[in-house]
Amino acid sequence: MRIEQFISGAAVDSVTDVLLLVALDGAILDANAAALDCYGYTYPEILALSISDIQTSRVVDGADSPAARQDAEPGARYVAEHRRSDGTRFPVEVREAAVTVDGEHALLGSICDITDRKRVEDTLRERDAKHYAMIANIADVIGIMGVDGVMKYKSPSIEKWFGWRPEDLIGTDGWLTVHPDDRERLQAEFYRILQEDRASTAVEYRYLCKDGSYAWIELTATNLVNDPIIDGVLLNYRDISERRQIERLGKELDSIIDLIGSVSEMRDPYTAGHQRRVSELAHAIAIDIGMPDVDVEDTRVAGLMHDIGKMSVPIEILSKPTQLSPAELRLIQGHSEAGFSIIESARVMRPIAELVHQHHERCDGSGYPRGLVANDLLAGSMVLMVADVVEAMTSHRPYRAALGQGAALAEIERGAGSIYEPSVAESCVRVFRERAFAFSDA
Repeated sequence: MRIEQFISGAAVDSVTDVLLLVALDGAILDANAAALDCYGYTYPEILALSISDIQTSRVVDGADSPAARQDAEPGARYVAEHRRSDGTRFPVEVREAAVTVDGEHALLGSICDITDRKRVEDTLRERDAKHYAMIANIADVIGIMGVDGVMKYKSPSIEKWFGWRPEDLIGTDGWLTVHPDDRERLQAEFYRILQEDRASTAVEYRYLCKDGSYAWIELTATNLVNDPIIDGVLLNYRDISERRQIERLGKELDSIIDLIGSVSEMRDPYTAGHQRRVSELAHAIAIDIGMPDVDVEDTRVAGLMHDIGKMSVPIEILSKPTQLSPAELRLIQGHSEAGFSIIESARVMRPIAELVHQHHERCDGSGYPRGLVANDLLAGSMVLMVADVVEAMTSHRPYRAALGQGAALAEIERGAGSIYEPSVAESCVRVFRERAFAFSDA
């Protein structure tokens, strides 16, 4: 066996990789036992073949066939496709060495069946393609940062949200787009999750846009350093600038509401805190019955403003300790209309004005100012009417002492299904008796 000239006989017998000695014209000069097992030929049969009988015309990674590689350098390596005697094809990795046989140049090839490796590679490649196709089309911005803080990937959506193109940032320091005041805090979170296997964190900070402005970001970072595809920290950026603006405006609105409430309550000391307490109870009921978050918030805010229209009622009537005349009663009942007009003129967003307008309506049409019935009422207004009645009955008024929580809940139970929406009435009773609700200044 001519291979023994280059590898000792004992070693040749123990080698599990295929060994082929091939002349530069492609003729197979020698083969080891592993080659015979791999290709399914006898020794005489394989010596009668050329490498072109074993190696298909298609070479996986574009490498030339050994027969064409007359300039092959020792250690040359490539991936190809080979064929067995039964016609089955399989991928191989070939390592070549230039040798001399009987004074002629030849190639000694060590050939390894890489079928299993290629299967794994193809699976990972498919995963990789699907993964990046998915994150490239996701609405949020996706990024990958290496453990060294260098950006490895940014999804195309970054240009829409922040003005950068992915190629502007890939390969750059990932901290350069972080507001200087937020950088230390964000870096601390980054290095913390690197110390915890597959840890994740969420943090809000300011992100530098290409035009020099900053956008508020909610960043979710997940440690995927050991993932074969990601090999870094996966970053999910979500622009929360609008949410931050809404929160800021919401705080400003609450401050304005508190100020207006304080002014109106200064005129009517007996109803001091009434709007706030109604808002507390309405908020608890709205949550208990499962109203959507936006409707819960609208109901809470409307509760803080529902009696704002009383600013238009003379203080003498509001604080009158005796029974009101029909004319005085009509003036007080007009506060729902007045409150609606005030809020409408202030252009307060959402249906808050209409909730205030409806808080004295009743489901059977017996309320005011428009005599609406259940089908005409907003869900939040049906909550407010119950909360308003309960708070009024449990508080002192110029013309009577407080009636107490028991009497108030009895009134709600009595009117459930007629003047009050049944599920709202049930919820009101439940938050007191089962949820232990109490007004904050009780």
